[in-house]
Amino acid sequence: MINAEEAVVWVNNETHEVMVWRHGKGCPEDYPAARRGYFCDPIGAAYSQWQEMSNDQRMRLMTETAIDLAMQGYV
Repeated sequence: MINAEEAVVWVNNETHEVMVWRHGKGCPEDYPAARRGYFCDPIGAAYSQWQEMSNDQRMRLMTETAIDLAMQGYV
């Protein structure tokens, strides 16, 4: 499990996949097993504003993001 404070959400616009990585572990393209197209648009701990949020704020934003991505066909 990854704590919300450390979570970075990556999306693949070609395959509509979503990956969650621990901040500081690089990006999905750095790991051959995770290569299924190009992952981009990191959301979460990649931004300094994320570090200033409370855990409740992070969870609310992650929930909103998950709903938005699901509505766009991401899995």
